[in-house]
Amino acid sequence: YGAMFSCLDPVLTIAASVGFRSPFMAPMDKRDEADEAKRKLAGPGATSDHLTLVRAYAGWIRAKERGKGFERDYLAKTFLSAQTLRQISEMRQQYVELLDQIGFLRSGTGLLGGGGGEGEGGGDDEGSA
Repeated sequence: YGAMFSCLDPVLTIAASVGFRSPFMAPMDKRDEADEAKRKLAGPGATSDHLTLVRAYAGWIRAKERGKGFERDYLAKTFLSAQTLRQISEMRQQYVELLDQIGFLRSGTGLLGGGGGEGEGGGDDEGSA
Protein backbone atom coordinates (compact mmCIF):
# COMPACT_ATOMS: atom_id res chain seq x y z
CA TYR A 1 0.00 0.00 0.00
CA GLY A 2 2.93 2.35 0.60
CA ALA A 3 3.65 2.65 -3.12
CA MET A 4 0.02 3.38 -3.94
CA PHE A 5 -0.43 6.01 -1.24
CA SER A 6 2.90 7.81 -1.81
CA CYS A 7 4.30 6.90 1.59
CA LEU A 8 6.63 4.15 0.46
CA ASP A 9 9.76 5.46 2.13
CA PRO A 10 8.57 5.24 5.75
CA VAL A 11 6.67 2.01 5.05
CA LEU A 12 9.86 0.42 3.69
CA THR A 13 11.76 1.43 6.82
CA ILE A 14 9.09 0.04 9.14
CA ALA A 15 8.67 -3.20 7.16
CA ALA A 16 12.43 -3.72 6.93
CA SER A 17 12.87 -3.22 10.66
CA VAL A 18 10.37 -5.91 11.68
CA GLY A 19 12.85 -8.74 11.20
CA PHE A 20 15.61 -7.20 13.29
CA ARG A 21 16.16 -6.13 16.86
CA SER A 22 15.50 -2.49 17.65
CA PRO A 23 18.30 -0.14 16.60
CA PHE A 24 17.78 1.81 19.84
CA MET A 25 20.36 0.85 22.44
CA ALA A 26 20.06 1.57 26.15
CA PRO A 27 23.28 0.83 28.02
CA MET A 28 22.63 0.13 31.70
CA ASP A 29 24.80 3.03 32.85
CA LYS A 30 23.20 5.49 30.37
CA ARG A 31 19.60 4.32 30.22
CA ASP A 32 18.11 7.73 31.14
CA GLU A 33 20.31 9.46 28.57
CA ALA A 34 19.33 6.91 25.89
CA ASP A 35 15.62 7.30 26.72
CA GLU A 36 15.92 11.09 26.45
CA ALA A 37 17.68 10.80 23.07
CA LYS A 38 14.86 8.56 21.82
CA ARG A 39 12.23 11.05 23.05
CA LYS A 40 14.02 13.85 21.20
CA LEU A 41 14.04 11.78 18.01
CA ALA A 42 10.35 11.06 18.41
CA GLY A 43 9.40 14.72 18.68
CA PRO A 44 6.95 16.47 20.99
CA GLY A 45 3.84 14.48 21.82
CA ALA A 46 4.91 11.52 19.68
CA THR A 47 3.53 8.14 20.66
CA SER A 48 4.63 5.92 17.76
CA ASP A 49 7.77 3.81 18.03
CA HIS A 50 7.50 3.11 14.29
CA LEU A 51 7.58 6.79 13.36
CA THR A 52 10.44 7.34 15.81
CA LEU A 53 12.31 4.62 13.96
CA VAL A 54 11.56 6.32 10.62
CA ARG A 55 12.95 9.60 11.96
CA ALA A 56 16.03 7.86 13.38
CA TYR A 57 16.71 6.09 10.08
CA ALA A 58 16.28 9.29 8.07
CA GLY A 59 18.67 11.11 10.39
CA TRP A 60 21.21 8.33 10.04
CA ILE A 61 21.04 8.49 6.24
CA ARG A 62 21.58 12.26 6.33
CA ALA A 63 24.51 11.87 8.73
CA LYS A 64 26.07 9.18 6.50
CA GLU A 65 25.80 11.49 3.51
CA ARG A 66 27.83 14.09 5.39
CA GLY A 67 30.65 11.64 6.16
CA LYS A 68 31.91 9.04 8.62
CA GLY A 69 32.52 11.54 11.42
CA PHE A 70 28.96 12.87 11.23
CA GLU A 71 27.60 9.33 11.13
CA ARG A 72 29.63 8.30 14.17
CA ASP A 73 28.52 11.41 16.11
CA TYR A 74 24.86 10.86 15.19
CA LEU A 75 24.95 7.23 16.29
CA ALA A 76 26.66 8.11 19.57
CA LYS A 77 24.31 10.95 20.51
CA THR A 78 21.16 9.01 19.57
CA PHE A 79 22.26 5.63 21.01
CA LEU A 80 21.59 3.83 17.72
CA SER A 81 23.18 0.61 16.49
CA ALA A 82 25.05 1.06 13.19
CA GLN A 83 24.87 -2.69 12.55
CA THR A 84 21.08 -2.82 12.92
CA LEU A 85 20.60 0.29 10.77
CA ARG A 86 22.76 -1.28 8.05
CA GLN A 87 20.66 -4.45 8.21
CA ILE A 88 17.48 -2.38 7.88
CA SER A 89 19.02 -0.51 4.94
CA GLU A 90 19.93 -3.76 3.18
CA MET A 91 16.44 -5.19 3.72
CA ARG A 92 14.88 -1.94 2.41
CA GLN A 93 16.99 -2.28 -0.72
CA GLN A 94 15.79 -5.85 -1.21
CA TYR A 95 12.18 -4.68 -0.91
CA VAL A 96 12.82 -1.87 -3.40
CA GLU A 97 14.29 -4.34 -5.89
CA LEU A 98 11.34 -6.69 -5.49
CA LEU A 99 8.81 -3.88 -5.90
CA ASP A 100 10.66 -2.66 -8.97
CA GLN A 101 10.71 -6.15 -10.49
CA ILE A 102 6.94 -6.45 -10.22
CA GLY A 103 6.42 -2.97 -11.67
CA PHE A 104 5.33 -1.09 -8.55
CA LEU A 105 8.06 1.56 -8.75
CA ARG A 106 8.84 4.22 -11.28
CA SER A 107 12.55 4.81 -11.78
CA GLY A 108 13.87 7.81 -9.87
CA THR A 109 11.52 7.44 -6.92
CA GLY A 110 13.98 9.33 -4.70
CA LEU A 111 13.76 6.84 -1.88
CA LEU A 112 15.77 7.65 1.21
CA GLY A 113 18.87 5.52 1.45
CA GLY A 114 18.01 3.21 -1.40
CA GLY A 115 16.25 2.83 -4.71
CA GLY A 116 19.25 3.02 -6.96
CA GLY A 117 22.11 3.92 -4.70
CA GLU A 118 22.88 4.25 -1.05
CA GLY A 119 22.25 7.78 0.17
CA GLU A 120 19.84 8.73 -2.61
CA GLY A 121 16.89 10.86 -1.62
CA GLY A 122 17.90 13.28 1.08
CA GLY A 123 14.67 15.25 1.36
CA ASP A 124 13.50 16.02 4.87
CA ASP A 125 11.35 12.97 5.41
CA GLU A 126 11.45 13.07 9.19
CA GLY A 127 7.85 14.08 9.62
CA SER A 128 6.33 12.17 6.73
CA ALA A 129 4.11 9.21 7.36
